[in-house]
Amino acid sequence: MDSEYLEKAVGSFLVKGLAEVAAIQPHDPIHALSLIFHGYCDVRDAKLRVEQEDQERREREQKERERLEREEQERIEAEKREREQLEQEQREKEEAEQQQALLLQRQQQNIEVEAETKREGQNTMDTAADNVNSSNSNSNN
Repeated sequence: MDSEYLEKAVGSFLVKGLAEVAAIQPHDPIHALSLIFHGYCDVRDAKLRVEQEDQERREREQKERERLEREEQERIEAEKREREQLEQEQREKEEAEQQQALLLQRQQQNIEVEAETKREGQNTMDTAADNVNSSNSNSNN
């Protein structure tokens, strides 16, 4: 059980480190092995830092993309609301124009009816006057 852990955790580093110590054959092989392990740790830590920085950069880029997408969506929605508002205003303007046209049409009809009524009244008065004149003429004869 412990040998499996050691093999997984430090097996490849230990084999590489021992191979380097054997190739160099320093006066203090334990110190040399510790320096090699520190070098491995530094490389491992550097790789981890790079991976972490890459992950943070990807997250920042993702957040920026999401922010830009939100802004674009908000812009599209604002344009849609503005377009709908302009369409509503246009409909209201057209309705007002139609109502104004109907009002003018009704006023024109009222004027025509009043004029017709006046003409009929004038005709009635003319007929009555003619009848009175005619009666007066007949009475004078």
